[in-house]
Order: sequence, then structure tokens, then C-alpha cells
Amino acid sequence: MFLDDNELIGAIPTELGDMNYLSIFTAENNNLIGSIPSELARIEMLDTVLLSGNSLEGSIPDELCMRDIDMLRIDSTVMCGCCSKYSNENYTIDHENIFSDHFQ
Repeated sequence: MFLDDNELIGAIPTELGDMNYLSIFTAENNNLIGSIPSELARIEMLDTVLLSGNSLEGSIPDELCMRDIDMLRIDSTVMCGCCSKYSNENYTIDHENIFSDHFQ
């Protein structure tokens, strides 16, 4: 599902977790707010989540961190915490395909 640059406003719907065959969810450069829903971890085929350029906050859900996601990009968001699976000294690192320039 490619939703980049569509001026979307609001939260990421938790109902996306019911989309069993979704492998890519990209909604970069919109006006999404709130947190990344933990329900995304229910999507067995999901391997790419690209959400940079939004106003997301909170932390990456533990359920999503435990998944074998190939790419999770959240740069230019205001996220706190990190996925311990992808972190080094509590900050995300680029070579694991997770990016953030606003981790607190």
C-alpha cells in the first residue's frame, strides 16, 4: 500500500492489522499523528513500513520490534524510545534500515 505524499491527516488506522496480505505499508510525507499501531505486527507478510515525514510520536510498538521487518523508516518524526532489536545505545542506527533524526 503506497500512500506517500497524499496529504493524509490523522492517525494510522488500527484496522490495517486486518490486512493479511499487506507486505509494504508506506505513508511518508503526510500529516499522520499519534503512534504506530501495534496491530501492524499482526500482518504476517508485512516486511516494509515507511512512515518518515509525519508527526508520529510515542515509541515503536514492542510487537512490531519482535517481527522480522526488512525496513522500518521513521525519520523526520518525533518518536521516543527504540526497538532494542535495532538499537545501539538506545538510538536507532542506519545500517539496520531504521532511521530517525528525532529520537529522544
